[in-house]
Amino acid sequence: MSIFECNEEEEMRKLREEEQEIGEKRGEIKGLVQGRIEGQTEGLAKSCLFVLENRGTVPEWLKKRIMEETAPDIMEAWMQASVTATSVKDFLEKTGLKEPENK
Repeated sequence: MSIFECNEEEEMRKLREEEQEIGEKRGEIKGLVQGRIEGQTEGLAKSCLFVLENRGTVPEWLKKRIMEETAPDIMEAWMQASVTATSVKDFLEKTGLKEPENK
């Protein structure tokens, strides 16, 4: 084995290690971003419920449905609907949410 082959193998090993480190960093960043989105969505859900509770009695099924929502864009729309709604019934009409058939 020549010195050039040795250096090439060493360089390839270093490259693989660097690629692995980059992959790990990407995974960490992706996890942090996902956690942040989940936290913001949960905060919006809690705020939405706070507003709705000032509009009337919020049924348990609706509380559960709001707290289980994971899509930030949907949660933002619901938050906006809760702020502009005059009652829980009005909120339901604005969002199209309905009580599940199988209670």
